[in-house]
Amino acid sequence: MTKARDLADIISGGFTADDIPNLDASKITSGDIDAARLSNATETKPIVSGVSPTIITNDATNITITGQNFVAIPRVDVINTATGIWYSVNTVTRDSATQLTVNLALAVDAGTYRIRVENPDGNAGISAASFLTVSDAPVWTTSAGSLGTVAGDTSGAVATVAATGDTVTYSETTNVLTNASLANCALNSSTGAITSTDFDGSSTSPRTHTFTIRATDAQSQTSDREFSLTSSYADVLPSQIASGDWSHPANGGSSGNFSDSNYYGCSFTVTSTSIVTKTAPYEHPIFSKYSIRSSANDETILQVYDVSANLKSESVNSFFQMGLIWGESVTGLVQNNTLHATSNLNAGNGIYWIGERDGGYLSFYNGGANQNSSGQSSTNRESQDTSTQWSTDTATLIIKPDNHSSDARKIALYFGDTRVYTWTQLIPSSTTTVNWYIGMGYPNDSRFVNNPFKLRYMSGTTTDIPAS
Repeated sequence: MTKARDLADIISGGFTADDIPNLDASKITSGDIDAARLSNATETKPIVSGVSPTIITNDATNITITGQNFVAIPRVDVINTATGIWYSVNTVTRDSATQLTVNLALAVDAGTYRIRVENPDGNAGISAASFLTVSDAPVWTTSAGSLGTVAGDTSGAVATVAATGDTVTYSETTNVLTNASLANCALNSSTGAITSTDFDGSSTSPRTHTFTIRATDAQSQTSDREFSLTSSYADVLPSQIASGDWSHPANGGSSGNFSDSNYYGCSFTVTSTSIVTKTAPYEHPIFSKYSIRSSANDETILQVYDVSANLKSESVNSFFQMGLIWGESVTGLVQNNTLHATSNLNAGNGIYWIGERDGGYLSFYNGGANQNSSGQSSTNRESQDTSTQWSTDTATLIIKPDNHSSDARKIALYFGDTRVYTWTQLIPSSTTTVNWYIGMGYPNDSRFVNNPFKLRYMSGTTTDIPAS
């Protein structure tokens, strides 16, 4: 037997037949293994390289995924990098081997999501970076429309807008709010505050400025909203209201008690030419069933005019009454006695004033007084004025708009162009139903009957009569 060789001999000299017992030496040939006969095991994985858009909201959205090796039809998932939770998309469309269109809705906002694509053979690829951000767009909390009526030439705060979101900033997309020849305002990009050094610029008559503000969040998502600001000027006084702005009362009323389609009361008539006539003496009232206020953000004005100097009693302390009712149905008020003579008007549901032309006192109420005599009750009386006399041929009640910058919801009385009184009582916010009220006082006197006067009203944004 041939002695086995050492390993060193084999390495140096190669194998021989003697090194492998029972091997048929004729089977051994020399040569190398052909490299072409060997192949490495390979796999083709999808590659995710991009997504568009990169920021979406929680709503169902189509996004485009770009990459390589997409095989019909792959499975697509997104992974919340903060929680590790996977979410399947709604639909997948393979546009090509390098592009997919998927629809997805993600209820959970997250800083970032990764995208995973798995081909039908099980090979998968995941984005190397967090490609997708899910975030709500800014949501406006300031209602669209009017931001209020602001006195022209105002210097300082004008209004503020607000939206919720991630680090919201504000900008104007129009050229109105910050235009020096228009609203002439500045918009604080961080707080939404609108200010001016001279609101409405060089204008001297009321104007409405309509503009759009954009809210942008930290992910560059935007939300636009349209607003308006109206300028006003204090020199618009009762005598300066344009004739075309007034509305005239409806026909109605009669002698004795009445409840027709437009009025409720006793012993009054009203014509569409504004003439109001007292048909019988004593403390008889009339209430309008129709509202004279069109919007809580409109200035509302009620005026008696062409009032004769003879609209007064020869007796001392016989008085005229004029008011506004908002908190209760006028048909629930007494029909043949004035509000001053009853307690039917609840305090806070309206206001009225009483006084005699050229008389020695005025009183201002916010509820029924229950005083059926020429003396004035203190019940529900806010104030009494024994020095001011009504001698003008007009008396005007003004309700300021809810959104007024300084006099919101205030109510004032003017004799001519002079403000006489501003009620402590404010009209409740958002009140749009306002009825007018006229009454005469006690005792009996024919001069109320023989001296008709006129009445008109308006509601709008063309005036800004000071209430304080």
